[in-house]
Amino acid sequence: MTIELEYVINPAWCNDAHTAITMSAKFSHQDVVVPFTATSDDIEAHGRITFARVAAGEFGNIAPYVPPTPLEVASRDNPIKRQRELAHASANAQHWDMMGDTTQATAWRSYYQQIYALEQAPGWPLVEQWPSVPTNT
Repeated sequence: MTIELEYVINPAWCNDAHTAITMSAKFSHQDVVVPFTATSDDIEAHGRITFARVAAGEFGNIAPYVPPTPLEVASRDNPIKRQRELAHASANAQHWDMMGDTTQATAWRSYYQQIYALEQAPGWPLVEQWPSVPTNT
């Protein structure tokens, strides 16, 4: 099946390097406009062709790259980091508890509670300083 690009709406650079363009695109094999990101090294031919056509200006100007704000970055990254740290803290608390080291188990439980509380802190998901990870002795 040949996939043909019919038109593009609102193309914008995805990064400062101008290696990716995000847009709304209408392709011949679909009945609706879809969000699409094209790169010059896309694994699919229609992605590479779309990038070349849009980059050449065939569908008008490409909006400049606008970097995410600190809040946007925090909203994207910090919930994931928090979940990862909660799992890490829980596993370590259980480990040290099973090993009979109450000092380490308590330290990891305290760390877990501090990480857990971040979501309720003023300004979440912005975090000025993450709690310190306990050191294993």
